Formats: sequence, C-alpha cells, structure tokens
Amino acid sequence: MEFVNQVNETKVVESLELFWCKHIELKNASGLTGAEYCRQNGLVIHQLYYWVSRLKPQHQSSSFIPVKLNSVVSPLVLCSIELKNGQQLRVHDPVVLPQLFALLDK
Repeated sequence: MEFVNQVNETKVVESLELFWCKHIELKNASGLTGAEYCRQNGLVIHQLYYWVSRLKPQHQSSSFIPVKLNSVVSPLVLCSIELKNGQQLRVHDPVVLPQLFALLDK
C-alpha cells in the first residue's frame, strides 16, 4: 500500500509541475506582471512565485525534451553525441531521434 501512495504522490507532483510550468511559460510570453496574469487566470500570486522558484532550474533549460525511459534497452545505438563534459548521449529510440535533430537544428 505504501508503494501505491508513493506512486500517486509522484503523479500529483508531476501534474502540479506541468501545470505551473505551463502557466509560467504563458505568463512570461504574455508580458503581464505576475499579479496581472494571476488575476486574469484565477491563480494565487504567492503560489505562482513559489513554483517559479521551485521550477527555476528546470524552467530555464526548456530546450530539453522529456524522455521516457523503458526498462528494456535496445542494444542498437542510432545516434551518439559526446557532450562537453565528456559524457555521451546515446539514442536508441527511433521516435526520439527526429525530435533530437529538430532541437539541435534550432
């Protein structure tokens, strides 16, 4: 039962993060102040600033795409990218590869 509660809590936190990340992006694109944006969208200003603070590292790196990892890993490497820190990013999923190329093309 403990595991089920942890899974449910994780899903709730992920939903909240997605909700607030989207509102932070919309607020920034709107040109409105935090107070104006919250008033127009029925949000509480201190919650907005809490989530801005909490999501700041994730939000600033919005050029990254979310990656879903499966327990089964294909041995076939479709693409390998060496990062500045010497680590390698290996892409095994043919669905992710075009998304990666599109991001690198920007």
